[in-house]
This record gives sequence, C-alpha cells and structure tokens, in this order.
Amino acid sequence: MAQIYILSGKDQFRRKQKLNQLKKEFLSPGMEALCFASLKDPSLPDFQAAVQSPGFAMGSKVVVVEDMSLLENKSTDKEVAMVLACLENLPDNVILIFNSEKVSGTIKLVKSIKKQFKDKLEHIEFKAFNSWETKQAAHWLMSLGLSELDLGVAEYLAEHIGCEESGKLYSELERLSLLNKKITPDLIKQECKARHDVFKFISKLANGSKAAANSELEKLIAEKELHLGTMAVLQSSLSKFLKLKHAQTQGLSQNQQAEIVGITPQRLYYQSKECSSMQLEHLEKLLDCCLEQERNIKTGRLDLESAFRVLINTV
Repeated sequence: MAQIYILSGKDQFRRKQKLNQLKKEFLSPGMEALCFASLKDPSLPDFQAAVQSPGFAMGSKVVVVEDMSLLENKSTDKEVAMVLACLENLPDNVILIFNSEKVSGTIKLVKSIKKQFKDKLEHIEFKAFNSWETKQAAHWLMSLGLSELDLGVAEYLAEHIGCEESGKLYSELERLSLLNKKITPDLIKQECKARHDVFKFISKLANGSKAAANSELEKLIAEKELHLGTMAVLQSSLSKFLKLKHAQTQGLSQNQQAEIVGITPQRLYYQSKECSSMQLEHLEKLLDCCLEQERNIKTGRLDLESAFRVLINTV
C-alpha cells in the first residue's frame, strides 16, 4: 500500500534521522539507484513524473520531496487539484516523503491532504527543543540507544550542553559513549564544554559571587549568547534550587526532595552538591528579581544586557 509521510519542523537533525530511518526501512539493499528519487521543490510535471512511476519489480520506491513551496504557501485551485490527483493515483509500492521545515496547516492543499489521505498519511513534526525543555531532550537522548543512560544523567547532559541543537547533543553523547566509561555528570563536566558558560554564570550568581558573575556575563555578551532563552534557563535553575532548599529545610526524604524538584533521585545528589552553599533568602530575592526583569524586557523598559546587570547588582 502506498504511504505518505510529512516530516516538518526546525529540528533538521532529527528530521534527517527520521528520513534515513524510513529509507532504510523501505529501500531494499542495493536498490537505491533504481528505487529512490529525491527532488527539491519540483515543478508539478516533475513531481507527477516522479511519484506516478512505480518501483522496480516488487520492491518499494521511495520518493523524497524536499522543501516543496506548495506546502508552505497558498496555491491555485488548479495546482491543488493536480497534487491531489497525483496522490490519489500513487502506485501501491510508492513511499512519498515530504521533508520541509515549514508546512502550513492553514492552507487548502495541506488541509486537503490531511483530510483525503488520513488513512495512509503520517505527519511528524520535529520542533527544536527550547532551552528549558531539558526533560524532553533527555527522553530523546535515551531513545537513541547509544549508551546506557538514566533520565537524570540525560537531563544533566541536555542542561550542560544546551538542548536547542539536537545534532550537537547527539555528537556529544556519541563521543562520550566511545570513552567506554559510565556516563555520569562528573564525566560530562570533565569532557564536555558547558553551554556558553551560562551555568557558570548561574552558579556564581546564585552563590552570591558578584565579581565572578559579572565576569561570566561578559563572556556571554562577547559570544553573543545573551538572549531570552538565557533568562528562561536562569529562571528554571533558580526555581529548582529554591524548591530543593525549601525541601531540605523541611527535612524531607531524598525521594520526596527529588519529586518536588522534578528530577530523578540520581540527579538529586549532584543538584544538592551544586546548591549546598546557596542561601535560601538570596535565591528567593534573585528569582523575584529575575521575574521582574523579564517583565521589564518584554515591556521594553530595559534591554537584555541592562536587565542582567540589575540581577548582578542584587548580589
């Protein structure tokens, strides 16, 4: 049976991974020259010719259409009708894969494809991980099967390196796996460069080291890595530190502390070491200031750099 896939989203690395997986699944070894076609934003006649010719013998034919503009922009009724007719008449052994960063779900062609071919259509969206989505990135890392990895360590890796670039995360995990050592936060800190020193900045700020925090901020500015995502990571980290400090002062068990903070018990050990010298009142003051500065940035009262300097002056 013919099958249609739409792979979309800004995360090019994970889209490419899925594309390679589909090619491996449907293409018989040694048959790529005869049963594979790749087109970039083809004309409608070229698209029609590629998708309506069957594969060789009994094997599947895989047709990859990269960055098809008709899936992103409005098209004429005639163009819509021509594409839908091509899809309606797909030979049974053709696997059609649309691979594009942007696919507009509001235009007529895309809505029609989803409605008319829902029984043989799979649309998979690969959104780039936001800087604070470390848990989602951690689950993806664990699914790769590159190494034995528990959730706490995977999340630490995503936090340490930054989860916005999945390709970089994959490369670093692959490199760590080749060391033939148990992957731990200590090994990650030893072998992997931290994400633009943002966590050094957070650590110095949270520990009340004004001069050191200012030095780390200068590095972030010099590397042009000061952005709203940095503020989101800062808020998330401060919130975790604060929750952990409150849980510790209440004398809760380690399992209870881990549950409150939203991390694994294995990760709790390293989190506790990191915030051991932090003061509860200082963290509360910092988080309140952080929220206030975010409002100032979003309302245009302060630029990003000025807002971070205000934060440092609370130390």
